[in-house]
Amino acid sequence: MAQGKILTSQEKIRVLKVLEGYGFGLQKIRLSKNTVANNNNIFIVQGLKKQFVLRESEPKKSIHHLKLEIAVLNYLRNKRFKLTPYAIQNNLGKDITIYNKRFYILQNFMPGKTQASWNNLTRFSDKKLANFFIASAKFTKTVAGFKTKIKHNRPIYYYAKNGAKLFNGLLNRMPNSDVRKLLSANRKFILKFIEENKKELDKAGYDKLPKQVVHFDLHPGNVNFSGDKVSGIFDFDWVRFDSRITDLAGTIGQSCYRYKGINTGKYNKRRVNLGLRAYRKAFGKSELDLPRENHLLKIALKAYMFYMLLWTMDWYLKNQSSPKALEWMKFPIKTLELNDYNYLFS
Repeated sequence: MAQGKILTSQEKIRVLKVLEGYGFGLQKIRLSKNTVANNNNIFIVQGLKKQFVLRESEPKKSIHHLKLEIAVLNYLRNKRFKLTPYAIQNNLGKDITIYNKRFYILQNFMPGKTQASWNNLTRFSDKKLANFFIASAKFTKTVAGFKTKIKHNRPIYYYAKNGAKLFNGLLNRMPNSDVRKLLSANRKFILKFIEENKKELDKAGYDKLPKQVVHFDLHPGNVNFSGDKVSGIFDFDWVRFDSRITDLAGTIGQSCYRYKGINTGKYNKRRVNLGLRAYRKAFGKSELDLPRENHLLKIALKAYMFYMLLWTMDWYLKNQSSPKALEWMKFPIKTLELNDYNYLFS
């Protein structure tokens, strides 16, 4: 987890006020801010002997989803799964602190350091990639039995089923910009892509597959490494119920591509196969035969990268002045355009 950014005076006042509710001796802590989070503000709290992470939710965050995150992390803690953090209760015995209409969760600090991110895989070696997929498999197996009545986010099929409506709705809100021109120029292709993908998902009965908790955002920037081994999995902001295949597809989708140059957005089949071998060995016997699992992975990966396009569009509407906007928008479009998904899983 990247850290080191200095807090603004307003941020410091908020954070210190929240930490009072956890009994911190405020003169004996140091604060810094995570530098890679896109949605939530992440603050690093250095106490006398330990580090903690304080997560400040985005303004429109649902408390129901936060409760789901905490329930999943507490379940994993009870299962003695050591790769995920857990919520620390405040002085009132609550997992969530509410201050100025924002939600805060204090968590233990996971060991190790982030070695890569979704758009920078230069330090993501083959050994790290393999262990990343092993950690994904272990997480999936450990959390499979989790049940809850708490409301949660949509499965991947929802975004494919409603693809045209969701895409057009976001496009219609776009300001006149290079990003809008890029999306408009690719609109016909994108809508055809997701229409065909929806038919594939329907034919395979994807939405009827058994569902369990999935991380849904397992990319190299959301894990810490100690050496070549994953030492922490964090950022459960997108956790939801879906097929485990969706999580595996998302793991592939955010760790096995090329980002720079003319091949930006193109997947590396060797890396995909390396990750799959590591995952399957750690997961054990699949409930699916290999040809069906590969087919489901193919169509789930296509749906997942369409979801990433929708997410990037939504992100842009909140960050229109970002110098990275056009570059980041091009990437998910290229993943849809350049890849032979049949070849990847043949």
